[in-house]
Amino acid sequence: MIVYTYSWGDLLMDFSFKLRSMIFNDWVRGEETVKDLCKRYGLSRKCFYKFKKRFDKDGFEGLHNKVRRPPSMPHALSLEKKLAIMDCIYDKPVRGPRYISMILRQKGIYSSEGAIWNFLSKEELNTRRKRRLWAESQGKPTLTAKEKLCIAAKRGHIQSSSPGELVSMDSFTASVKSLGRVWQFTACDTYSS
Repeated sequence: MIVYTYSWGDLLMDFSFKLRSMIFNDWVRGEETVKDLCKRYGLSRKCFYKFKKRFDKDGFEGLHNKVRRPPSMPHALSLEKKLAIMDCIYDKPVRGPRYISMILRQKGIYSSEGAIWNFLSKEELNTRRKRRLWAESQGKPTLTAKEKLCIAAKRGHIQSSSPGELVSMDSFTASVKSLGRVWQFTACDTYSS
């Protein structure tokens, strides 16, 4: 037993071809005017004449949906250039598009700073910090111990090895009618959290 699977796109293309074929079968018979055909099938005359031009040129095969080729982008970066950019970022994550363009030129790979910047933006590596974090995630030690603690703190957990090593502080102010402005300072040792 053979089972055929169709995607919705295939079914819609098949349906639109059948509908156009029905319209042009009726038109070839000559029983109705173009105005009446368009009214019956809910089609604009502009659309009818567009497909009539295809029908006159290619017959019923011209009524299929045209498969459009993907747009050509001559200035798009090739895979080789993208990999070379990523290699430069891995080697020197603190350097920006101007430096990367200069290094690539020395290797014989020509790409503008703007093209490199666009690539970095698409890859979300357009800041020095993001490039350093990416290099760290790839196994290159680029972050200091303090930066690693700050990143851990943003995730909601602060790790300290001994009491008094790291203290977090918070402040709060309130106005009390009889006392005036009251300040509250709270300090918490992160070792106990």
